[in-house]
Amino acid sequence: MTKELERATTGLDRLYKAVEDGALSIDETLRARTQKLKARRSEVLTEMAKLKDRQALAVRRVNADTVMAFCAALHERFTDPTSGLGKAYLRLLVEEIRLNGNELVVTGSHRRLADAIGFMEKRKPGEVSGLVIEMARPAG
Repeated sequence: MTKELERATTGLDRLYKAVEDGALSIDETLRARTQKLKARRSEVLTEMAKLKDRQALAVRRVNADTVMAFCAALHERFTDPTSGLGKAYLRLLVEEIRLNGNELVVTGSHRRLADAIGFMEKRKPGEVSGLVIEMARPAG
């Protein structure tokens, strides 16, 4: 593509130079040739820009290192009591948490709680001896 761009640019430069030097007069054939070279140059520049965009997108894709860095940063924020992120996130999921002896009662949205508890059970099994989830039911 770079060679094609150079050819089109060089061709245009030569035509312009020939006209400037008086070696060529501006006629319909010259105009057509100039337009053709300009169009090809524009096409090549567009193709090159698309290729650069695709390459940039490939670089920005999420890979294992990106996920690990994100998880580490998120873990740090969740475990930092001064960040407030853990508390804010918990408020999105639950309305109430009560500990009755060895039984933890969590109340909140059915879908949000089920997703969160399912995830927690996969990650840290057996931390609480009994777990009861009271799902919030719509009034009426």
